[in-house]
Amino acid sequence: MEVEDGGVKEAYEVIKRIDVLDVSVEVTEIWVAAENAYNERVSRLEIQIIARLTDRLSTARNVTEMFRVFSKLNSSFAEQSSKPQFRYLGACHMAQMRDLLPIAGAIIWARQIECQLQTYMKRVEDAPGKGWEHYAEGQKLQSESTAFRKQLDTCPVFEAWVQDFN
Repeated sequence: MEVEDGGVKEAYEVIKRIDVLDVSVEVTEIWVAAENAYNERVSRLEIQIIARLTDRLSTARNVTEMFRVFSKLNSSFAEQSSKPQFRYLGACHMAQMRDLLPIAGAIIWARQIECQLQTYMKRVEDAPGKGWEHYAEGQKLQSESTAFRKQLDTCPVFEAWVQDFN
């Protein structure tokens, strides 16, 4: 399930170039405009994904075909977000600017991704209904979700930080 995301990347590039430490009125107005443009482009992308997903689900003849659609969506999601590294993201810089330790920023970021995953999995359950994980495609999707959730486990990262700190 491919979706154009060039607009999102362009909007992010605009935000990335803004000096967030400059709190002048002019820069604040530029930030608000760039943030609004970014949010608008992300919203359009979400609408596009929902429309394509709805189209594909409406043509599914049975639950197995529905799971194939969800499996393709999950594969696309996993490719974009498998093992993302916090330190390479803008979220790391934002955590540092808010005077958070990098470990705290990484934990917050992982929890946010986990919440998004939980929301997506709830949406998956809403379409075919309860018991979706008993189907073959559902089991595959459930196992991929569980594996991704394990990658988001922050306990080992925190424990390593505590050992380093000590």
